[in-house]
Amino acid sequence: MPKNNFSLEELSEQICEKISRREKNSYSYELAKAGVEKITRKVGEEALEVVIAAFINEKKSSKKTRQDLIGEVSDLFYHSLVLLASQDIEFAEVLKELEKRNKKK
Repeated sequence: MPKNNFSLEELSEQICEKISRREKNSYSYELAKAGVEKITRKVGEEALEVVIAAFINEKKSSKKTRQDLIGEVSDLFYHSLVLLASQDIEFAEVLKELEKRNKKK
């Protein structure tokens, strides 16, 4: 698996910074300013697009359908991070929950 120098933690930090600075021309800030209803609509839309892209990739597997799925999952991750930031939930809290759920018993 290729190593990437960019993480969801870094993206989350960037989103939080843009929102807290009320950065003009920032989609993250504008979306957060629009409120939870707008953000959750985007999360729902992106989740549906992930499902559709996965089914298309399953049926017509190609470089394009694979890249489409990757793009839709990226959008879902991004919008989910904006939602977390708007609710004052740190990404580290999500990671802690994932760790707790995946500990060997």
